[in-house]
Order: sequence, then C-alpha cells, then structure tokens
Amino acid sequence: MQTITIKGKKVPVPWRDANTMGAVVAEPSNEFLNEVHYGGHVICESVDEDYLPLIIGAPKLFAALKNLAADVFDSESIQEAAALIQELETP
Repeated sequence: MQTITIKGKKVPVPWRDANTMGAVVAEPSNEFLNEVHYGGHVICESVDEDYLPLIIGAPKLFAALKNLAADVFDSESIQEAAALIQELETP
C-alpha cells in the first residue's frame, strides 16, 4: 500500500470515489483496517459530486507540487509551494 505523509500522519493513497454518499476512500489495508467503511479507508464523506474529482486527485496534485518544488527552487512562488508542502508534512 502506498501512503503520503500529511502533518506527520500516514495517509493511504490513491483515493477513489466510494460511489455512495459522496464518500472518498483509499483501498483497505491491514494498517488502516479498523477504519474501513464504504469499501475502503474513509478519507472524507458528504462531498458534493462536483468536487469529488478534486478531492480524489489531491494526492497526485500534492505529489506533483512536491516534485516541482524539489526540482525548481528559485522563484518566490516555488518557495511558497515548498513552504506549504513542509507545513502539510510537519506534525
């Protein structure tokens, strides 16, 4: 199982639409087994269906932003992105 670290906590990825009640889930695993609902590890629920693609895509967007910040660290906007990544990863 893949994970990303947000605020010092491991979060399973990738995320997918649970096809019920606007829930977004990650695949169940032994590490997160006690939190299985809607067929997976619940990331969020009651999401408006218009926003589901953004929520589901958030881990990939985060990874892309993190890679970009690591590759190009010479402009103010990139430094701001790197600071946000650090803030999200710091417990």
